[in-house]
Parts: sequence; C-alpha cells; structure tokens
Amino acid sequence: MMDHLIEKIKLTGNPTVVGLDPALEMIPPGIKKEAFERAGRTPEAVASMFISINKAIIDAVCDLVPAVKPQIAMYEGYGVPGLEAYIETIKYAKVK
Repeated sequence: MMDHLIEKIKLTGNPTVVGLDPALEMIPPGIKKEAFERAGRTPEAVASMFISINKAIIDAVCDLVPAVKPQIAMYEGYGVPGLEAYIETIKYAKVK
C-alpha cells in the first residue's frame, strides 16, 4: 500500500491528502432537497447525500492528489446506511 501511495505522490507531484468528512449541514441545498424528497429524512437519505458529494469531490481531485481519506466517525452516526456510504466511498476512490 505504501508503494502505491508513494507512486501516486510522484505521479501527482503532491503529497496532499483530501479528507472526506461530510456533515449534513455542509451538504449543498440541492443535493439535500433531492435526497430528502426521494427517501425522506432518513439515514438512507443522508448516506446517499454523502455518496453523491464524495463522488463529486473525488472526481474533482483525483488528478491532483494521491489519496483521499474518509473519516469513518462522520458516517457511523447514520448507522448501517452511513457505514455503507463509507464503504462505497472507499470503493469509488480506489478505482479513480
């Protein structure tokens, strides 16, 4: 794993890691509205928001930084749906 990280740092020329620490109050209103309309005010709705915003951030930075780091504590508060969002975020980041 360290070899891969070192390779990515050399490739990007940047040792910066982007933290993915989503909080409900930081989600853009449009994403919030869509998720709450689709799934109600549920942990599933919040998890879908986190996935949506994380994917957008990953897409925006994947050529600029060698890695992203989701903070599991931000996801745990939403139970199983939150943990599923954490796992999906990691899987998405690995293919970028």
